[in-house]
Amino acid sequence: MIEPRSTNLLLVLWLFIGAASATSCAAPTPHDYLASGDRYLKAKQYPEAIIEYRNAVTRDPKSGNARLKLAGAYMQRSSLAAAAKEYKNAAELLPDDADAQLEWLGILQLGKNYEEVREGTEKLLLKNPQNAAAQVLHARANAGLKEFDLGLSELRQAIVDDPPNSDKYYVNLGAVQLLATPWAGCITRRTWRRSRFSRRRSASRRIPGIRSFDIISGSRMRSWGTRIGRGRR
Repeated sequence: MIEPRSTNLLLVLWLFIGAASATSCAAPTPHDYLASGDRYLKAKQYPEAIIEYRNAVTRDPKSGNARLKLAGAYMQRSSLAAAAKEYKNAAELLPDDADAQLEWLGILQLGKNYEEVREGTEKLLLKNPQNAAAQVLHARANAGLKEFDLGLSELRQAIVDDPPNSDKYYVNLGAVQLLATPWAGCITRRTWRRSRFSRRRSASRRIPGIRSFDIISGSRMRSWGTRIGRGRR
């Protein structure tokens, strides 16, 4: 006959084994899916990372962090439409997260929604005037709205505020300067092509009395020759 005390011990042991078994068979949590997705992302296995992040979103649709990571994985696969949707969801779920807001504003910038970008970056700059990334987006939005002088001054200020990333800001500064003077890029390309043509011609043969940089394209030369001929007649 089993004593009551032994029976109680067996019952406790049985309950402990049952609880451990139930825990081991429990479904993965959103955190588990995110951790797995992070590992795949680090290994550059983007399709697998997308699957794991999707699972995390399915388990917790209101997780802004999960949606932000899913959007980043989509971007790695160049799935811009899917990434844009998730960046928007993440921005709505994380209104106080500056990084989430900047990611979504960057997508809006690509879509040339300059007014929305300007409004969004102004909200970020009210919270943190030293947010250089927001300054850049605000400046590019102003440039998109044809307010070039304002955009250029903001980019110069961003260079002062964030020297370690000044190379990125200089790139944007040059881009806005070209937008402000659209003919500059055209002139630059023509000058480069003409200089290549001049070097080829001058290397192949020297024309007495004509310097290498005086040689121009054949079409321009024919045009000038026609006008000179008309003048002589």
